Amino acid sequence: MQMRDGNEYVMNISGRPGRPMVNFMSPYDYLFGDPEKTSELGSEQGGVFYRSIVGFRLENYPVDLLVKTHEYFKELEQKERQNKAGFNLFALPSWIRIPLLQRAIERGNCALFTSKGLVAGDVIKNATILPKYLFAKLFLKALNTWGWQGIGGQRHEPKQGETLCRPINVVYYHQAKPLGDYDFDGVQGMDKTEKWRHKNKDPSGWVSPWIFSQNNKKFRNLKLFAHAHVFLMPLEKTNPTQQSQYKGVCKTSEPWLPNWIGPIWHHD
Repeated sequence: MQMRDGNEYVMNISGRPGRPMVNFMSPYDYLFGDPEKTSELGSEQGGVFYRSIVGFRLENYPVDLLVKTHEYFKELEQKERQNKAGFNLFALPSWIRIPLLQRAIERGNCALFTSKGLVAGDVIKNATILPKYLFAKLFLKALNTWGWQGIGGQRHEPKQGETLCRPINVVYYHQAKPLGDYDFDGVQGMDKTEKWRHKNKDPSGWVSPWIFSQNNKKFRNLKLFAHAHVFLMPLEKTNPTQQSQYKGVCKTSEPWLPNWIGPIWHHD
């Protein structure tokens, strides 16, 4: 998120034992930083070097509401330092504890604490412990607010003085791969001579606890919802001791219109 002072922050919840749970860092470090260094900054996930990441961008969101989200995360950081909040993968409620031996603290996982921050900023109404369900809530609220034209439809030519900025953008950051192992099948505007090899770790998880539910099927492949795809491609080394260097490639794509949306939202 970008604040009034122009600085951009990523808040990351870490479950690494012995490390702070609430961490703030730059978007560059979170996405593209050296995993050995970012692990010490509070992001053991390793950015795009260890997995693919889906970004859900809210464009031109009111700064006052962003401040409320940021303030919630800063308050959570303070609670953690006071031993009033802690990480728990299953977000067990505070009353589940050993009486007299354990204090009642606020527990949560990355999805729960992150979604609580979004609730504070009036982005969504209810928090969730399921990361993929958080994406589904954001996507469906965007559809309900702006319709398909606002989330992915072709835009008309801007009139004089008019700024056409899609309210949301879904950006898919692909996991970095070894040199020569890149192909772009299925991404509009990219070379499709090779088949997608599925070597990268795509975001997975449940939208619903019911494994075979329709909701899990609808949001199985988040890559299809993306407006843009970002690839971090390694450059050839001139000598073995040279530090690895990369270049970024970004390609836009028309997001998929699911057939379960079609009867409700149409785009021309």
